[in-house]
Amino acid sequence: MKNLNTISQELFSKIRSRFTKVTIGDKDGNVVTEPNDARFFEFEFSKHNPAKITITLSEEDGIVIMHGTDVLENALSSRKQDWFNFLKELRTFSKKRMLNFNIRDISKDNLTKRDYKYLAQKNKDETMTNESKLYGTSKTSYQNVGEARVAIKHREPIDQTNSANRARRIESIYIESNNGERFKYPIKHLNGARAMARHVSEGGNPYDSFGKYIVSLSEELGKLRKFKTYMGRSAIMAEGLKSYIPVIQDRLTQVKKETLKLQNESYYTQVKDSYKESVIENVPDEVAENWIDQLTIRQFNEDLKDVFPYIYRLVSENTKAKEIDLENFNIESEDEKSQESTTIQMKPDAPEETERTSLGEFILSHYDRETGNFPKGETAVLTMIEKDYGEQFINPEKDFIERIKTTYDSYQIKENPQSLNCIRMKELAGVK
Repeated sequence: MKNLNTISQELFSKIRSRFTKVTIGDKDGNVVTEPNDARFFEFEFSKHNPAKITITLSEEDGIVIMHGTDVLENALSSRKQDWFNFLKELRTFSKKRMLNFNIRDISKDNLTKRDYKYLAQKNKDETMTNESKLYGTSKTSYQNVGEARVAIKHREPIDQTNSANRARRIESIYIESNNGERFKYPIKHLNGARAMARHVSEGGNPYDSFGKYIVSLSEELGKLRKFKTYMGRSAIMAEGLKSYIPVIQDRLTQVKKETLKLQNESYYTQVKDSYKESVIENVPDEVAENWIDQLTIRQFNEDLKDVFPYIYRLVSENTKAKEIDLENFNIESEDEKSQESTTIQMKPDAPEETERTSLGEFILSHYDRETGNFPKGETAVLTMIEKDYGEQFINPEKDFIERIKTTYDSYQIKENPQSLNCIRMKELAGVK
């Protein structure tokens, strides 16, 4: 932590060396007389120009010079040069003390005590969305969150003249507690790390249940982004998986907002007190294989399998099945259409009194009317038809299966016009 009392004393001396009448205020916006308590400095540019200059000092923002548009109005060229030299000196002064340095034109003639209090309150604001609150050196950036601190190691030196650079080129992120503990945040997600810093500030740690929950949000965000990027880059994409994109985008937005709001003390406390640990459901093998088939063009990206549990949960939560009775299937199999009373002889090695089962009944016996799919898979049913009835029935009965699905969809649309997407999502996910 920097000794701002010493820095403020040095800064006051530097200002007084060029400007005689200097008003100083403390961190609460009150006018003070002791330079080491000063966090705000106000003075006139010159006796010929009453334009006010204000300098603020804080660990987060460093040294900030605020002035109006009229600061150099009617000034002699020599006076202008003095001003530019003074700014250059203050910039060097800031860098030597590892402070940020900024110049702002506030387009205002004067700053009152009310303005001081406004600026003081702004510095106390703990909302972590403003990147200007990051401070540090060209290799390491810091941000205070309550009693904890986020430390960012950059993979290469950053340009400190732009505060936004402190959120870029991240090599690793650490959380530091006020008692000296240091934790590495496992994912390069700054808002997630800030949320973790809030958790640590409130007495938690990354290894308790709520700490793991925060990490899981960052992990989910990264994996859903990877899946969405893959979908966007693929020239060939399964229609069924395309319907997942709106659900995934909604979840991405939700996670971003959650990690942002968890940095706020009151929201953190509210969520932490009501938090209940949940477990992500495993993806059934047949569902994973189905998705792999749809996501494979020449070679499947194995990394995408890590995303499946999140997609499966989203699909499950957004899908509700409707029951459908046998009477709704007013369909005839291809063999039934051509020979209504004809039955098919089973394999030769069957018992002497062989069963005679219509293909339509056989197919429907493997169909789940509640979920609208074949639990064993359509390919498995067609394989059994080939084995038990003969290869010549594969293509006709493939058409019959498609008509079953079409009938089911039509029924669902009639009952609920908005349900078609859910039907397809459910079919792909194998949700029961």
